Amino acid sequence: MSRHYALTRWPYHYGEAYDSDIAFVNKLIEANNRGWEALAEEILEVKFKALSRKKVECDPDLKAQFKEHRDRLKKLLTDLKNDYFTRTLADQEQDIQSMTQTAKTIVELVKAFQSGYQEKKKERGLVDFNDLEHFALAILIEKIPAGVEKTDVARQLEQKFTEVLIDEYQDTNMVQETILRAITKENPGNLFMVGDVKQSIYRFRHAEPSLFLNKFKTFKATETSGHRIDLAKNFRSRKQVLDATNFIFRQLLDETVGEMDYDDDSQLIYGNVNYDLQVKSDPEAELIIIDRAAQTGTDDDQDDLQKAELEARAYADKIKQWIGHGKKEATLVFDKDTLESRPCHYRDIVILLRSLTDAPVIMEELKNQGIPVYAELDTGYLEAIEIQVMLNVLKIIDNAKQDIPFASVLKSPIVGLNEEELTQIRLTNQKVSFYEATKHYTLEHSNDLTAKLQRFLEQFTDWRIQNRTLDLSALIWYIFRDTGYYDFVSGMPGGRQRQANLRALYDRARGYEETSFRGLYRFLRMIERMEERGEDLGAARALGEKEDVVRLMTIHKSKGLEFPMVILGAMDKQFNKQDLNAKYLLHKDFGFSSKYIDPNKRLMYPTLMYRAIREQMKKEQWAEEMRVLYVALTRAKEKLVMIGPSVTLVRK
Repeated sequence: MSRHYALTRWPYHYGEAYDSDIAFVNKLIEANNRGWEALAEEILEVKFKALSRKKVECDPDLKAQFKEHRDRLKKLLTDLKNDYFTRTLADQEQDIQSMTQTAKTIVELVKAFQSGYQEKKKERGLVDFNDLEHFALAILIEKIPAGVEKTDVARQLEQKFTEVLIDEYQDTNMVQETILRAITKENPGNLFMVGDVKQSIYRFRHAEPSLFLNKFKTFKATETSGHRIDLAKNFRSRKQVLDATNFIFRQLLDETVGEMDYDDDSQLIYGNVNYDLQVKSDPEAELIIIDRAAQTGTDDDQDDLQKAELEARAYADKIKQWIGHGKKEATLVFDKDTLESRPCHYRDIVILLRSLTDAPVIMEELKNQGIPVYAELDTGYLEAIEIQVMLNVLKIIDNAKQDIPFASVLKSPIVGLNEEELTQIRLTNQKVSFYEATKHYTLEHSNDLTAKLQRFLEQFTDWRIQNRTLDLSALIWYIFRDTGYYDFVSGMPGGRQRQANLRALYDRARGYEETSFRGLYRFLRMIERMEERGEDLGAARALGEKEDVVRLMTIHKSKGLEFPMVILGAMDKQFNKQDLNAKYLLHKDFGFSSKYIDPNKRLMYPTLMYRAIREQMKKEQWAEEMRVLYVALTRAKEKLVMIGPSVTLVRK
């Protein structure tokens, strides 16, 4: 062994410590096979042999690498000992048992809430999507002592359908699977499922990839009744995009962490040979790492705003290169309809992000550089000026003695007063509401301002009369026409989006009235509660498919879509671990567990069961994040660029 290490310039003087470490690890593996107590006994005796301090000639890089790997092993085993084995198994079981009453109380509260919530929905004639699923389930299956069986309705439907075809099967949850099984035949089966488990990214909607994976493995066996057809070829993307994706996932995805192996059956195979008709100058996938310290003159403690701006500039540089700004020629993209090449347009480009937290900053930077960009944001709707104006109109119709909304309407384009005119009205009588002061002004003065106010007060009186007879949505549209405000906003910057926002206000008011809720006051109160909670309705969609703009969207939104040029940004984003740090954890297989809590001693720490559930949930999250990355990479047809800032990698 020593001669071998010496010949390869290994630090052979560390060989004794290496052999000791290997023997100790093997001892732990053997103890683990004998059970918890045996493993606890061995791991508590963990002692690492000191490294030899002999000065020998060896490769310094290999020496540092050996120390790094050994330090990782020491930390892993030390953390394992501290997390699981500093207390006896009996003590840890006692912790779990002591939380039994707490768990029962939580279950009772949840059941009571569910019962009360369902009763309230029933009173108001409301159902949500989950209700529809479970109502369908109740119609199709019934409980029996041995389990469940199909109802007569399910058996009738089973005979009615010759074939049942399911698309996007990888996103099916257990409730949906049970419904499908209830209405399909078993032997021979008549259920045809299509999907790609590597694109299952809706875990937050309880999508269950294991349903697909079990069939994927089972149907491969010849003795089963199921038949598997592998659609291996990819006709969307260039070979370079597929090669990059395969290269990444051959190293990332396996059954231990990613819930499946990225083997030959799973890899992407180039199928669209039409791309070979076009010679592309730079088709290779790219990874661009932004050196923030070099660009800003500072180190990695820059805030997120500056980081987003730097990334947006990198996006802009790449987009300008593709579009052909200046004297450069535009990059050619392949048109699948004409089978000919054409210059790249803005609409051929998408920027994909895990979330749109930094979207406003990115959009502002791109617009400053002359790049048209669009994103469907979940915020900003209630803050839009045209929505604020209309909400203030509705507020004063409901109650005219609200000074701020009333003054806002007077200053808006609906009336068009300036600050000086508002001051004149207020000085007329400072002890009454702005509405009363406005009426006083029209009685005491005769000038151009009086004429404006009289016209508005006549309109306002009419709106209040209409409110008594019209539905809320009809009232909103009546005000649009009466004031011309809907047409007015079309001439403002972003006019199409502003009109779409106003139409959405009308649509939301109409949808609100389709429930058991009624009336202007309740609608306004709902909006106020949303604002108090920091919620929003999301900007209305105002973009057509042919609009020549760069799209900015989340990876989840992009699923099922394709774009010639894809920029995958914010590659340094950390996983969101908020769900893993809750006081209570719930898992579909492992069940429910909480941290140990002693309110008298003011103690709280994770129980053994809590740790087990957390580890399982963490593995599932990693698998989900891998699939999200897979979806992002496979949106690209011709060019894939991954961009992110340099980061300091810390092993955890």
